Amino acid sequence: MNKIIISFKTILLAVILLVGSVNAFGQATLPVNATFSAVTSTGPGTMPTGFSHTGLAGYAGSLKFDTQLDFLILNFTGTPGALSFDLGVNNTFPGTIPTTVTFTVQESDNGSSYTDVANYSNVAGGTKSISTLKSTTRYIKWIFTIKPSGTNLSLKNITLADGGTSSCTPLIAPTVTPTAGNTQATLSWGAVANASSYTLIWNGGTPETVTSPVTKTGLTNGTSYSYSVMAVGEGTTYCATNPTATGNVTPTAPAVGEPTNHATAFIAVANSGSQITLTWTDATGAIAPAGYLVKASTTTPTAPADGTPEVDAALVKNIAQGTQTAVFTGLSASTAYNFSIWPYSNSGAAIDYKIGSQPTTSTTTETPLGVPVATTASGISSTGFTANWDAAASATSYDVNVYTKTGGGGSAIETESFSGVTPSGNLIGSATYLTGWSVSSQSTSRQIYTTATNFGIASPSFAFTLTADYIETATYPSSITEFSFWAKQQNGATSSTLIEGYNGSVWITIATLSNADVATAGTKTFDLVTLGKTNIVKLKMTFTKVAGNLSIDDVKVTYGSSSSTPISGSPFTVSGATSKTLTGLTPETTYYYTVVAKKGAESSVASNEISATTSVSTALNNGKVGVPFITTAKGILTVNQLAANSTVRVYDATGRMLATKVSVNGSVQIPLQVAGVYTVRIAAGAKNWTLKVVNSNL
Repeated sequence: MNKIIISFKTILLAVILLVGSVNAFGQATLPVNATFSAVTSTGPGTMPTGFSHTGLAGYAGSLKFDTQLDFLILNFTGTPGALSFDLGVNNTFPGTIPTTVTFTVQESDNGSSYTDVANYSNVAGGTKSISTLKSTTRYIKWIFTIKPSGTNLSLKNITLADGGTSSCTPLIAPTVTPTAGNTQATLSWGAVANASSYTLIWNGGTPETVTSPVTKTGLTNGTSYSYSVMAVGEGTTYCATNPTATGNVTPTAPAVGEPTNHATAFIAVANSGSQITLTWTDATGAIAPAGYLVKASTTTPTAPADGTPEVDAALVKNIAQGTQTAVFTGLSASTAYNFSIWPYSNSGAAIDYKIGSQPTTSTTTETPLGVPVATTASGISSTGFTANWDAAASATSYDVNVYTKTGGGGSAIETESFSGVTPSGNLIGSATYLTGWSVSSQSTSRQIYTTATNFGIASPSFAFTLTADYIETATYPSSITEFSFWAKQQNGATSSTLIEGYNGSVWITIATLSNADVATAGTKTFDLVTLGKTNIVKLKMTFTKVAGNLSIDDVKVTYGSSSSTPISGSPFTVSGATSKTLTGLTPETTYYYTVVAKKGAESSVASNEISATTSVSTALNNGKVGVPFITTAKGILTVNQLAANSTVRVYDATGRMLATKVSVNGSVQIPLQVAGVYTVRIAAGAKNWTLKVVNSNL
């Protein structure tokens, strides 16, 4: 019976060992014989009953102490007899323990206060024996007290004999009364006969000697704290309590009445098609609120009930006093929402809402910004045209991108599918990427995804997991016209990816992709031409981590020998209209335009692309190749800059044709016999010019 009582005491005190140690398994029963023959170089593995450790590694057949203050503890029931164990150096038995090493064996009655039994330094290893353990000892610790670099110790073949049993009488458990207070708790009990002291283990901590009553302060209201109290005898006639007095106590703030007043100036403002921000002025009065319950609904928010706290949800938010704002996201576009706010005091089952006459407000989420549709140009002349488009929903202005294109000869496509990556679990074992490409995935736990549904065409996909992870393409010899990639949101929706393009001098933003944009796995495509992002020769995707990862695969770049050049002033900002008249353009030139809708800082994707070709100029002598240049001098009409086989006809004032000639080497000369006004008509293929000239210099 007495032996069982002592065992219970050591079980209670063994709680200490569970904090910060591993593989602690109850108490050993004497005698103990632990060879540790099953230990391998991968680690100690499962420890025998009663043994626990911190920091130990493994040799083949022995425990490895390789860090200063590594320790092994044996907790047992019964009275200890002789102790023996084998001690080696770097898994060599016996070996010699250097003078720079100290290895200590300690004993303890309660597992919290230890006394040295033996120290080993500058001695031979091998089998060590100790026969001086106290009869009240219930814990033995082996600890690497001083460790120099390069020396490890090994331990095996631990035996502990049964030294007999104790005959002391167990004390009865104290009757503990816990009293919860505001951020504190008090434990009290009556005296236990024959007790010399009382031991308290508070919330799994270190045993401490206390007297009744004992008060613990600085606690967190609403948090449960455990306690265990034992009466302790002098150890010879009377043993420790069996069983101990255990329980839990939860400090609680004193309840107060409902808040005196409601919040004021309760206002709702729609920020976008999916977000509304609420603001208010906190309530004041004799009883100030602890917080506010703010609820949204497309009908009427339901009132809460006293004593029943409501948890946060998509349309429910608990906001602490002093915050004075709440943001609702994930709402439906173009939808009216109603809001109510209730102040409350206390928490949990004591929560007390101020119900009735609560402030309300409402607003409607914005209509999502639409995408404009570019339509056929009008008013085309030799020097201009009018770009037209259909209005986009919610747009307050438009950016009109106008540009020309040069070059030709088709396009090329390059795709990085990460097929050159050799996985090593969730990490990149080795990798080869497309020439000129560079990537970075900094995580030490995940750099790729290989499981089904988490990659594009084939495994693996590339993982964005930490801020500044990136994928950067090569620099291409001509402009990139299209960029696409497969993507899937992983575990969260608040991180983002910046997509930038390099135009040879600066990086410009193409798009910012939120994880929510790829909540459903799929391919994202960006047409750089219609976006008005011209002359981009390199692309980069850079991850910013908040919550959630992103998997990327099948990154495709399309580039060609043609390039786009914005005209001067492009993009043109237009407000209050759906057209833009362009002037000062070059005759016989094809221009292109796309339109982007704007609303504050928000931008739509670009519209479809429209082309418009300026007409042939009717003005001569403009110096442009292919446009005739006319002079008259000394009765000779000269026409230069003619296309091959152009026909020039001259008419007098009555309409009578005087001469007709076909150009030779781009020039025609026709004599004019008298002074006067002549009509010159020039036909060059499908192009025709008609104008009047004055011959006054005969």
